[in-house]
Amino acid sequence: MYINYNDYELIYLINDGSEKALKVLFEKYSIYIKKIIYKYCYNNNKDDLYQEGLMILNSCIRLYNPIYLNSFFSYFAISLSRRFMALIKKDQYYQRFILLDDPTIYNNDFATYNFINNPKLFFKEEIEIIIYEEYFIGNASLTFISQKYNLKYSILYQKKKQMLQRLKKMLTN
Repeated sequence: MYINYNDYELIYLINDGSEKALKVLFEKYSIYIKKIIYKYCYNNNKDDLYQEGLMILNSCIRLYNPIYLNSFFSYFAISLSRRFMALIKKDQYYQRFILLDDPTIYNNDFATYNFINNPKLFFKEEIEIIIYEEYFIGNASLTFISQKYNLKYSILYQKKKQMLQRLKKMLTN
């Protein structure tokens, strides 16, 4: 139903103060929010998560910058999943874990854009590239990576901790 509405045009109109465009964008993405909630939520906190999703959508609309060539949907989907997954540690809504604790620390600057599109610019060691591709992106466990590449688990664990610190520092600055 909302396929004829272009996100870029709607965001442009919202920035010009159009209430109708804001309403259309909220209606368009409320469907996606509900889909993600029903995919991950296994208890009765669905209404709370829906409100949280709407707040993330509002933040994404305000913070989105199309100059970095990321689609609005990708930006919103990443932010939404990060926020929902962050609730694992606090309220046990879900069964998965997340790279960062807060989706709003994803800033849309050039360094983040380059990191997402070419992480090998940031990770020089082969073990870091393996951890990034297999653990962070591929969702493999460190134990599996250790066995697959014949590496010590303790080394992988320490590298992962170092990488997380660098990523958090890079994404929050």
